[in-house]
Amino acid sequence: MIKDIINKSAKSEVINLSRAIFLLVNRIICRAGFGKNYEELEERRFDKVFKEAQEIAGAFYFGDHFPLLGWIDKLNGMKSRIDKNFS
Repeated sequence: MIKDIINKSAKSEVINLSRAIFLLVNRIICRAGFGKNYEELEERRFDKVFKEAQEIAGAFYFGDHFPLLGWIDKLNGMKSRIDKNFS
């Protein structure tokens, strides 16, 4: 990561620090949790999964607030998004 930042700064290229920090944290979590490093292609997949998980976590669920209206979560597709992302 540091070499990449040095190379880009030497060429006066724009550096996306948010992306660089995200990749660093992602590598640390994967190394600690799974015991191995993941390549760039797999990092993109994790990036997609993390963004989806963040959107799901911030969404409103009728079933959480009004248990009798939990069927609305199935109707609007939120239940299937949760099952797809977390199973």
